[in-house]
Amino acid sequence: MIIYIVMYMINMLVLYFFYRKRPWEYRNAMYPFLRFWTHRALNLIGITIKSKGQTVNGSNSYLIVSNHLSYIDILITTSQFPSCFVTSMEIKETPVLGFMTQVGGCLYVERRSKANIQNEINEISEALKRGINVTIFPEATSTNGESVLRFRRPLYNAAIASKKFVKPICINYKKINNQVVSPQNRDLLFWYGGMSFVPHLWRLMGQSNIEVELEYLSELPTIEVNEAQALAEKSYDLVVKSFIPVV
Repeated sequence: MIIYIVMYMINMLVLYFFYRKRPWEYRNAMYPFLRFWTHRALNLIGITIKSKGQTVNGSNSYLIVSNHLSYIDILITTSQFPSCFVTSMEIKETPVLGFMTQVGGCLYVERRSKANIQNEINEISEALKRGINVTIFPEATSTNGESVLRFRRPLYNAAIASKKFVKPICINYKKINNQVVSPQNRDLLFWYGGMSFVPHLWRLMGQSNIEVELEYLSELPTIEVNEAQALAEKSYDLVVKSFIPVV
């Protein structure tokens, strides 16, 4: 896995350097490389994905919203459709993981302060207008899988401003080591609270036969919609209906 991470970083750094003054072009150009590396990472970890529902339409860009359980969520979704991710400044400041998100073209939000929220919304809206899918985790944190936290509404304003559809998806981790995911083994998969990234990744590499279900839910139009709260509630209800709690 260490060799994989080094090779990934070298590949993406070369591409990042070439497009360093053209960040939007970089986000479009990097996806074939990201998909290549994420497929190999999933194979290396032993993750298989079963998809349900109508996938993301490649002719449009979407604000994609998902429940959030682990950094593995990003590998899973990246392997299925092109997108840049919105993550927190705390992740950017995390050793190794922060650097990987930078060369992965992520956008960042400062969840510890709302002072810059409008600029963050504008940046996401600009990405959507440029035809780039943007994925957010509106719970604003990852969880232990007992429930889906209420979706926060502010970033939905980017979809309203750009008149792009919201596309909810739901991630369910079904099995690990041929056992149903349960409170007894979920910490091998889920990354939340104060867990450290590198030790968790190291433990994950010792597991096998991880089964994940990715369900695409009904897209939500934003034309003639003025309230981000309504979009947050509708997408939350769709995700909760499909989510299987780990209890």
